[in-house]
Amino acid sequence: MAMKYLMYFCILTISLIYPFKPSYGQIDKKMKLLDFSNNEWQEIQIKEDWANQKVYLISTNKNTTDSLEVSDMTEIDTVIVFFNRFIRIDYKYSGGSGVHLRRSKLFCINSSHVYEPLSLLIKQESYSPDGELQEKYWVDILLKFAKNKYSAILTENKQDKKRYISKKDYNVLFDQKNLVFFSQKKKPSNIFFCPLQPQRKIAYHLISLKQETYIYYEGIWYQKGVKCYKRM
Repeated sequence: MAMKYLMYFCILTISLIYPFKPSYGQIDKKMKLLDFSNNEWQEIQIKEDWANQKVYLISTNKNTTDSLEVSDMTEIDTVIVFFNRFIRIDYKYSGGSGVHLRRSKLFCINSSHVYEPLSLLIKQESYSPDGELQEKYWVDILLKFAKNKYSAILTENKQDKKRYISKKDYNVLFDQKNLVFFSQKKKPSNIFFCPLQPQRKIAYHLISLKQETYIYYEGIWYQKGVKCYKRM
């Protein structure tokens, strides 16, 4: 009996999370997700364009083709499917001298269109000129599904070369109508976008961590900089 339950657990685990690590320069990868609008399987393709540091997520059915572009990507680390609903892509992108950066993005499908419900800086490592680690910042993402609702726990960590500095958990919810993870829904307020533009009064979804702040507006994620919000 114990062996029977173990077998069921293994099958469930594999169906919920399927990871792979692409080889650099791989042309494309196809997989299937459940469409939020009708619970039908929808094929999605990850097509890489390394010459321009871009990746395209393409959703195609007999009537519709939709795509979403991810820019400033130098290498994919991992691609994981969660709950047959979300694709998580972790990737490296360009940083300054001695700075190594990684970002994580989630994607899903609704009515055959590709959406991006989450985008976060998940790792930032700073090194001295001689290669010694000076500071490390990272965020762990735990996706959850309970009582027919999706949510996530974001654990923000930071340490320097000598000691552990901080660790804190943040709970975020999933807005299934707008297909976005968020910690707060903000009423219209003034926001500056990069490159620096006149401020705009907008309503948006917000994820606010101790070190980083993100907003989601009209289907696009922005990360807070010194003076303005930069598109991710």
